[in-house]
Amino acid sequence: MLNKNNAVIKTFSSVDFALILISTIAVTSIAGTLIPQGESIQFYAQRYGVKPALILQLFNITDMYSSYWFQGLLLLFCLNLIICTWIRLPGVIAIIRKNSLKLHHESLTTNTDSITLLSSTGYTGAKTTIIEKALSSFSVRSREAQKNTHLFLYEKGGWSRTGAYIVHASLLLIIAGALVGKLFGYDTFVMVKEGSSEASVYRQVDGYPEVPLGFSVFCRDFTTEYYDNGTPREYRSELTVLESGKKVIDKSITVNDPLKYKGITFFQSSYKAIENEYRLLVRKKSKHDPGSDVKRTFYLNPFNERESEELGISLKILATSDDGHGHGPYTIQFDDATQSPVTRRINDNEVIIIERNAHIYTISLAQRFATGLKVVKDPGVWIVYIGCSLLMLGLYISFFMSHIRIWILYQGDADTAQIRIVGKTNKNTAKLEQLREKIINTLLAEEQLALKRS
Repeated sequence: MLNKNNAVIKTFSSVDFALILISTIAVTSIAGTLIPQGESIQFYAQRYGVKPALILQLFNITDMYSSYWFQGLLLLFCLNLIICTWIRLPGVIAIIRKNSLKLHHESLTTNTDSITLLSSTGYTGAKTTIIEKALSSFSVRSREAQKNTHLFLYEKGGWSRTGAYIVHASLLLIIAGALVGKLFGYDTFVMVKEGSSEASVYRQVDGYPEVPLGFSVFCRDFTTEYYDNGTPREYRSELTVLESGKKVIDKSITVNDPLKYKGITFFQSSYKAIENEYRLLVRKKSKHDPGSDVKRTFYLNPFNERESEELGISLKILATSDDGHGHGPYTIQFDDATQSPVTRRINDNEVIIIERNAHIYTISLAQRFATGLKVVKDPGVWIVYIGCSLLMLGLYISFFMSHIRIWILYQGDADTAQIRIVGKTNKNTAKLEQLREKIINTLLAEEQLALKRS
């Protein structure tokens, strides 16, 4: 059991210490938001000057959220929450579990905040039954305190006293979720060429350790659309998830529409043209057999002949030119050995048709691209979500709910009797008075009790 009188325990359980920690974390977090994180020393020197840049790096402010001092602040805050809860929660639970009906009735008769209703008739046991029945909608409990004295209790929201401690637990969960995500997750980047796949990523830490995905991400196609001034308007990647060589899922992703699989999210982040590599799409149809249709994709370099035994053709890019996006027009040579080779000019992604003796070939050519994917795995995200949900619940309970107790003490003798009503709450006095007044009006409306305000 923690010693409440220990100086260290007193410090860690104090509200003042918690406010200092929260303020420090808030200020440093604002600084971490305003100061770009993870840039080179040259970047900071150019923006802030050489000496400020060295100071920022010395105190690890350029990678603040991974720094030991910031994580130390979070650890101190967690200790503060745990010790504060450990010290105070047992007392709160004792209040919740306390049987308020066992309260000595003399403390109610001396309460200056009580309201008294006088009866013109004497005390009888039958009237206790009438009172209990009149207050049945309030779910009161009752006991006979002593002869000619009966105590009733309305109690609501005792567990609302735990609201602050639910907030404590939620903050611990949020910090734990962030820690789990940092230790076991990653936020990295990978380039995947059209027609190729990646089965691993590399963590953005010292040494760039390889992390197997457990599956492969294959880029089937990449397309870009441009505004009239040449600015990219949208880029889209056609991705396939493969496990053991088998297709699991196809997904077309854009900047705001990622691929999610097994807790890993692939965001469309960027792209780049691959120098001197081109994508060639060929479709072969027989003139004599309309059902014959073969489609194939090839990736080739300029001036290198590419042969396909399956299609019975060979192709070569004889010339390329640049339109500002690494595109054509191109000059290609086509040969199927049935006639003389032909040379055709083709624009980027343009479809041309070449007819030979027995077949029709549909051909298109385009720059080969690699799609840039931001790869994020955060196994702690659900812990954070649960923590945020608990935080909302704890704040709602703390601000909008209260522990209300109203005692109704009925006592008297053979000639006269009175009912004394005393209320108590940890907060929201207005709600207490509203309920007490409702109970009073209910009792006054009961004619058999013959009550009036004193």
